Amino acid sequence: KTRLIDTEITIKEIRILMNDFNVHHFFICDDTFGQSREHTVRLLNRIIDEKLNITWSYQTHDEQIDDDFAKLMKKAGCTQASIGVETGSPKVRKIIKKGNTVESIRNAAKILKKNKIELAAFFMFGFPGETLEDIELSVQFLKEIQPYTAHCNIATPDPKTELLDIMRANNRFTGNIDWITFFHQNPDLFLVEGLSKEESTKVISELQTVFDDFNK
Repeated sequence: KTRLIDTEITIKEIRILMNDFNVHHFFICDDTFGQSREHTVRLLNRIIDEKLNITWSYQTHDEQIDDDFAKLMKKAGCTQASIGVETGSPKVRKIIKKGNTVESIRNAAKILKKNKIELAAFFMFGFPGETLEDIELSVQFLKEIQPYTAHCNIATPDPKTELLDIMRANNRFTGNIDWITFFHQNPDLFLVEGLSKEESTKVISELQTVFDDFNK
């Protein structure tokens, strides 16, 4: 169950940070800010009514974004929205049970651009069953939605997750696992179906170059 912080508490905390620490830009760490539309709209209207004159960025799901909501966010000082795109391949989206669609993300990107809110897009590579063709679909989608900034990560399963079970079934990880090595930028965790480890490492290096060039 989602726990919601009282609007007045949030406004009070913002004022403390502004007055005592000279903070005027905030990052809202909720995984899906806007999940409770009524609560979120109430908070944004309070920020506007109080004339706090702050800027802020946040992370959310693309399904939470529509034109009216984006307009209100912009008026309340929103500068950037982070979305977990993960992949541009419909096939891989089904494998990882992402739930949303490429079209939904495409629509959210257009709405954010229209309202002059930056899009930060997070992509992941190395999912089970992912091929070079699927990776190319993700790169093409990155270029299509044109985010303000884009992040390239490697699919990294957590202990006792379905993703780890699937990867073990595909002989991706066998025996005892050194969890210290499990982080989203470790190329050793990235393996493309049908490619050797050396070839996969070359692919992730090329992907990082694409993202680095894109973010210049």
